[in-house]
Parts: sequence; structure tokens; C-alpha cells
Amino acid sequence: MSPQSYIDKTYLEENNLKHRIKIYNKTKNVGTSEYLDNDTLEISKFLENETQSIAANTLDLTFLKPETYKSSEKEVIYFSDSDKTFDVYDMLFTDFKDSYENNIINLNDEIHVLDLFDGEEFLLFVGIVSEPVIRREHLRTYIKLKLEDKTSIGFKKRFDKDYIFQGHYVYHSGAKNLSLLYKLAKELGFEDSDIEIEEMKHTLGDYITIPVAKFEKDKSIMEELAELVRSVVGDIWVTREGKLKITSLLNQKDTNIVDYKLKYGNILNYLESAVTKPETNKVEVSFTENKTEARQAIFILAGQNADYEADDAKVKIPANTLTNNEYWQIKYLTDYVNNLEKTPEVTAYIPNSDGTKTYITYTDYELVLDNDGGKVKFFNHTASDIFIEKFKLYGEPIKVYSGNTVTYTEKNLADHEIELYTYENKYVQDIRLAQSVARYLYFKNCREKTTYKMRTNSIPFLELQDVIKLDFEDITKDIQLTKITQKENELEIESVEYEEYKPNIEHFENQKSNLFDESYLNNGYVEWGNIKYPTDKPPTPINLVPENLHLGVGAKWDKVNRDDIQEYLVYMKGLTENGDYTGLNLKFSRGNSTHFLANTDPGFYEIKVSCVTMAGMESDQSTAVIAKSLEITGEQIGVDGDTIVVDTGSKKLILGTVYAKNISADNILARHIAANQIEAKHVKANTITTDKILFGAGDAIQKNASGGIEVKLINGNSLDISGMLQVYSKAGLTVYNNTTDANSTKKTVIQGGMIIFYERSP
Repeated sequence: MSPQSYIDKTYLEENNLKHRIKIYNKTKNVGTSEYLDNDTLEISKFLENETQSIAANTLDLTFLKPETYKSSEKEVIYFSDSDKTFDVYDMLFTDFKDSYENNIINLNDEIHVLDLFDGEEFLLFVGIVSEPVIRREHLRTYIKLKLEDKTSIGFKKRFDKDYIFQGHYVYHSGAKNLSLLYKLAKELGFEDSDIEIEEMKHTLGDYITIPVAKFEKDKSIMEELAELVRSVVGDIWVTREGKLKITSLLNQKDTNIVDYKLKYGNILNYLESAVTKPETNKVEVSFTENKTEARQAIFILAGQNADYEADDAKVKIPANTLTNNEYWQIKYLTDYVNNLEKTPEVTAYIPNSDGTKTYITYTDYELVLDNDGGKVKFFNHTASDIFIEKFKLYGEPIKVYSGNTVTYTEKNLADHEIELYTYENKYVQDIRLAQSVARYLYFKNCREKTTYKMRTNSIPFLELQDVIKLDFEDITKDIQLTKITQKENELEIESVEYEEYKPNIEHFENQKSNLFDESYLNNGYVEWGNIKYPTDKPPTPINLVPENLHLGVGAKWDKVNRDDIQEYLVYMKGLTENGDYTGLNLKFSRGNSTHFLANTDPGFYEIKVSCVTMAGMESDQSTAVIAKSLEITGEQIGVDGDTIVVDTGSKKLILGTVYAKNISADNILARHIAANQIEAKHVKANTITTDKILFGAGDAIQKNASGGIEVKLINGNSLDISGMLQVYSKAGLTVYNNTTDANSTKKTVIQGGMIIFYERSP
């Protein structure tokens, strides 16, 4: 921030004339003020243009050619070993094809525009010359220049091929090389010191990742960058110092709050305010999901006479094929493949005259692979024909499911009242990000906004998205700057009343695309279109079991025993701790899968499942179960040596399997503990309370009817003990030869140091 004395002077209109503009050509390392007179200057900086598109900020600059006697003897030093004479009559700015070295400013030069006032120097604009124009009038000649910020390079520069990135961050300052925004910023030519990007995180603080990102061939750098920025409801611009700035509404807490006030004195002759009524009242976000399948062949070579049942490509490589200009095209099973194995599985043989085959090791091929396919050609440096039986590439195909939607509103709307704001972005690839985007798009586009527009004194230190105070007549507000236009030494500012995002009542509705792959219906086993399916209601799915996960929930259920089940539908509603509905109402299609997983915020969720037949008949919904999404932080789990201590207060932690040398707890309370094996050197507890310890089928130590302990069926009614058995009892020990005293004929009593034998007739 500027010194207070400088700030105070921005409130006085007479100081506007004391600002001086300096133009400096960084490319040629020369100032222009000695050779060209500044005539007009207009800088336009904005977050979005009139069509709500991201575009380069601009500066329009007009120079006046000086009189001949003022410039004919001046020299301009461009390089240490070369002096160039400036002559206004010698092609200056009239021909940009020849004699570039004789021009002070050329196309694509980097120009810095500075403001000098009260001993302070501020950069106002850093831009690239894009449109030099000569304008001749009767007595004067003007040189008009348009400068664009450095993002203009990104509108011209295009990708030479497809680039695919899997599991990359949107932006993580600790992992820049795995961050998509950083990669694109570097493509624009920005140095690390000129890149300012906010950390891109979910509301819970974990970084946002994109499962599969594709920078598309022939698409401009800025097109990809703009779409990626919009996927996090962000803004992108170049600051007055020439730094690339990217922010996101998802991280609104990082907003720059500036201690500066617009009021009488620095506001000039007008202030306009307007209330913008939204044209839409509900947001629909379309998104894709990516599912990574198990490892399988993602390319299988097949010749014209291939035998599919025998898995034989039947590709012949004639003997002495030393050169070959023909490639086989490689197209993967899906557009994206994870863990592509670039060494193929190859089976080849030489046919024998008796009809047998001699299998050989074959590596005489040229293979070229990239992210979305490739090519291969085959050679044969032997005197015999070679047949390729198998040539396969393996990987994990990534199937893309599109057509998923999230809708969001903060109002109870009837169908006829809905005015939908639709949004689709290829980088939104999971429901959690889609829900966040829906919330903030509603905040940005579907809430009433108050905008302000005014002319002010020159305030060169203000920047786009700065939040400042407005105190004018009866208006006292925080405002956020959305557009700054400088004309000479005055500003025109456009802004919006600043509001921190706070959700109102939420009404979510999610629909996910059907995961059933219709290509399976055209595999030769079923003729699509010639099937008549039953129209009765299918059975309700049963045995629904909830899963409580870290920042997510899940459920499993039994497969419905019918061949015509097309998909299972999962209905999920948010619950408060008191069991009331939160308004979150989701619907998912799981295709033929009987397992459901979803990323969610911490809390309780009611889950029900139904099934739908190929005829479109839906079953009744299953009995509801409650699943809990857990958030377990470092404060709740402490690891000390071999001890895991969990302290979540009244919360519960459910783990499928725990491996530990020592588990310590003051109290373990459970209705049922089941395990195939519990193995420990030491189990210590103040109290263990149980009715029965079960060892196997019928073998147990358990409580009998009278409250005592009985040993049941251990090792075939015998108790085997190795070593000394010590029994401490004041009463003694009695052993019978039958199941009760009444039906026993013999007993042995050990008591008071004596052994007494009794026997009686039956």
C-alpha cells in the first residue's frame, strides 16, 4: 500500500494534473518521451467483457509526431555497439516489414506504462503492441497503438496435439508440475515470479483434482485456460504490474481487502447505482464422470481374415519385408487409458509344410504410441513368411459417462416458475465439485446484485477485485471492483456490492447417467429391437447395507434375481443429527452395479434403492438405511508408537479391519464383535463382560441357567491341560462321572488337603 501522504493527495482533484505518464519500451530498452509526445491514453481493465467472455485487457495510446526540428538530431541507443538515428521522415511507423531497427515501437514490442506522482512510481499497464496505425491529418500526424496484456499470446497460440493429464490438481503451489493452471500459465510465457494463483481447494480444505484433463489439439491456450478457470467459478486477468492473476469464488476468503475509501473528494461528478434483477432462479450443472476399468486389452490387432473365436489376428508378414511404408492404425478401446503398457503382447509363428506351426519370438516391428492411439508397422528379415497371431496392448480403459446433472436453487419453485441457468464444463468431473459450482453460480447469477459506477480521481494503486469502502451520501457499502477504465488522469470504476457467500436453504437434485453400456446389446448374442420385456413391477432390492466413509458414504445390496434389470436407482437425502431432512435430495443411477459410493460433506444421509427393468418398470424403494460421512482429522486420531488412540467424543469410528500390536481403550462398547481371528500377546482391560465365548461349532465357555460357568463340548467332553493346574477355593472341587449329581454313581471330592472317593449303586 502507498504512504498515507500519497493516499491523502488522491482525494484532491487538482492533483490529477500533477500525474505524469511515462512510456517505456522494454523490448528495445528505450523510453519514448524524448521522441514522441503522448496525446491520449485510455486503459481498460475488466474481469469479463460485454459478452461475459474472458478477453485480454487493453490500452489505447496515441502519440503525436513532433516537429522536424525537435527530433532530427536525436539519437536512440538500442544496443551497446549500435547508434541509430531517429528521423520522422524516414519510414518511422510507416512500414513494419523493413527497417525495424529504425522504429522506436514495433509490432509485438513489450511496453510498460508508468504513473509518476509525489515521488512514487506505479506501473499502470504492461502490454504487447498489437495494432500500430498511422493517422494523417492536415497539420498533424498521429501514431495510434493498441496494447494488449500478455494473455493475448494465448489467444493466438494453439496446441499442436492433444495433451492428456490424469489425476492432476487444478492448482497446488506445493506440486506445481502436477497443476494444470501452472502448466497453462507457463505456456503463455509467464515466469514463476509473474504467476499469482490461489490455492484451488474444496470447502473442506482438500485440493481439487481433475481425473482426466485433455488440452485439445488446435484449441488456443486461452480457451483451455478460460474453461479451466470457469470450472472453479474463477476469474483471470493480468495485474497492472504484468502478473497473471487467477482467483476462485470457492476460495472467497482470499479476497484482497484494501483500506481505502471512495467519498466526496475523490469521487468526481457522478455516482450511478443500479439493482440488477436476476433473469434465472435455478442452476443446472452438467458434468461427466470417469470410471477406470480393470486391466484389459485396449487394442487388439485383427487382419482381414481374423478368427475372433480362436483369438487369431491372421496377419501375414511376407518373407524379406525389409522396408514397409504401411502402418496399422492403433485406436484404443476408450478415449482415455490409465497405466498404458507400451510393450505389447505378441504371439507369432512360422507355418510348416505339414500344417504345424513353429512359434517364434517376434520383435521386428516399429511401434509409435501417444495418449489417444498410435501406429505400428511390421518387418520380416527372414526367408520365411511370418504370421502374427496376437498383437495386443494392455491398460486400464477409462469410460466416460456424460449427461450427469446437478440442479440447485434457494427457492421453492413450481415447475412453471423455473428459469434455468444451464452450465457445462468438461473439467467438472465429480458430483462434489459440481455441487460447489452450482452453489457459486447461483450466488453469482441468480441473486439480486447492486452495482455502482463512478468517475474518480487518479488512484493508480487500485486493482481489479480489490474490496474497498464506498461512503457517499446515504450509501455506506463494501464494494468490489470489476472494471477500471483510465482516461488520461481520471478513472471510471465499475463495481458490485461485496457479499461473502452464505448459503440459504438448499434444494439440490442430482441425476447421474446410466452406467449400463448399450454396446453390450449389439455383441451378437441379442438382437436389439427384437426383444419384448415383461412389464410387471420387479422385486424390491433387499439387504441394503450402509457404508460410513471418510468424506463419503456408500451402500451395498443384493442383486435382484431377474435378467431384465437395466439399472439400480439410489435415492439419497441429507439428514441433521436430529433426523430432520436438510433439503438435500439426490438421485443416482448405478447401472448394473450393486455397490454405490459418493463423495459428500460430513453428516448423515438416508439411502434407499430401487431397480428398473428394460421395460422401464421401477420397483418399490427399499427400506431406508442411514449412512454417515465422516471427517477424521489429525486432532481426532493420534498415533503413538504401536498405539492408535481414537477420540471423537460422541462420534463413532467404524473400520473394516484393524491391524495393531496394541489396542488400548478405557471402554469398548459393542452389541456384536465378530472376527475370524483375534491375535494378541496381551489383552488388558479393567472389565470384560460377556455371556458366551464361542470357539467353534458348539465349543464354548458360557453362562449356565443358574448363573454359573459351564464348559461345553471342549475337545469331545475332555479338558486337556499341559502343566500344573492350580485351583484356589475354600469350598473345594467335586468331579462327577455323569451330567448331574442325581444320575452319577461316582464322584471325587478334593477338599481341605484330602481326596475323598464316593461310589454308589445306580
